[in-house]
Amino acid sequence: MAFLIKLKTYSSIYKGGVLLLPLLLSINLSFAGGATLNDVMQGHFPKCKIEKKMIYLSEEELQKASSLSELKIDTGIVMSFLVQCEKEMIHAYIDSQVVRTHTQSMLIAVKNQSIERIRTLNFQEPVEYKAPKRWLDLFKSKILNGDLHLKKSIDVVSGATLTSKSTVISARRILAIDKVAYKK
Repeated sequence: MAFLIKLKTYSSIYKGGVLLLPLLLSINLSFAGGATLNDVMQGHFPKCKIEKKMIYLSEEELQKASSLSELKIDTGIVMSFLVQCEKEMIHAYIDSQVVRTHTQSMLIAVKNQSIERIRTLNFQEPVEYKAPKRWLDLFKSKILNGDLHLKKSIDVVSGATLTSKSTVISARRILAIDKVAYKK
């Protein structure tokens, strides 16, 4: 089931890229058919129990996540979703950032410190720059290490270099936050 998100873009709201509580309080999220954020999560994880969990990273944890990701992460307030599917626990996040001049929002699911899935929820750039599903599938089972960079374990999407870069940044940021938040 695919859902479309329309976001009013306010660059100061998604500092560090991760969907934040202030974002939810001050931005209009509207999904196709009037779906809620929980509906979107349930659409990606059918038959799973989903619980929203706010993560509050200390300044030290924030610095550690920034160091691990090799990125500057500006905020320690992160919304995650605990997804219980049978006996598996998955941590899911929505990460948003500007690709060129418009926003891309990704659903990134992490299981045992590796990417379980990554999907585009919202893409406001021209559609020809959107990463195809088969390219996003290359992220499955990737862990946060020196190979999770463009031109290493991830090829650049031809004609969509900025989208490729943005997606890798989102993946690195979420894997680092997950590792620090869940102390694995």
